[in-house]
Amino acid sequence: MQSLSDEEAKISEGGELFGFRILAHSIKSNLRMLGNSSLSFVAEEGEKLASSGEREGALEKLKALRGGLLKAKEAIGTALRERPKTIRKEDEALQKIEGFELQRLLSSLLEALHERDYDRMDSTAESMKNYSYPDDLKGEITEILNDIENIKIMSAVERTEDLLKKAFAGKEGD
Repeated sequence: MQSLSDEEAKISEGGELFGFRILAHSIKSNLRMLGNSSLSFVAEEGEKLASSGEREGALEKLKALRGGLLKAKEAIGTALRERPKTIRKEDEALQKIEGFELQRLLSSLLEALHERDYDRMDSTAESMKNYSYPDDLKGEITEILNDIENIKIMSAVERTEDLLKKAFAGKEGD
């Protein structure tokens, strides 16, 4: 949000609009990828106004964009705090998963992570909470799920790849 604040100050003081145009374009694309079309539209309008040199209109859209992003950030933070941070404690109701099924589940998760398919990523992570894992994997599974919940995608990718290698290595020669 600091970049938007910097651009707001610059535009308010009569500075150029180029920086906001580039920033609005980038934000617009990212919001579309995340499925936030209404806020993406605000960024697109800001980008157009900045491109045409309409300082007051661009400044208005910049403020609306910054406010919308702050609200979205707050909503995401609330959602993340309300979600469980670890795998449920193992009990009789949890189905054990290992071997090929574990590899399939991890491969599906890794594919979703690589494709930045957030819906599939979340649904796979949720389904992973319904299984009981071998003791030597529980900590690693918990770390992957925490990475996903905290939107640390690259860390989740690395951990999942490492765990998949470990899972496949254990099955070689079977």
